[in-house]
Amino acid sequence: MGKNGGYQFNNNYQNLTLKEIALSLEFEFLKNSWTSGQNQNYCMISQGMGKFMENLIYSINDEILNKLNNIKISDVEYKLTKI
Repeated sequence: MGKNGGYQFNNNYQNLTLKEIALSLEFEFLKNSWTSGQNQNYCMISQGMGKFMENLIYSINDEILNKLNNIKISDVEYKLTKI
């Protein structure tokens, strides 16, 4: 598997977790699309905001991956067939 293809998956796909799929695709759920170019030391709000937001986004992405680690393709398949 890979983001740009070229690999064939030879294992039992039903045991594959959604986390494994996300990691193989290098998928980011949240992206920090903008950060301040400079620290504004005179501004109490922007001072340190960039690092705080970066850490928050990494933390949220990790939490999502932890949740997806508990969901297998077979779980999704089962729930979809019960609808």
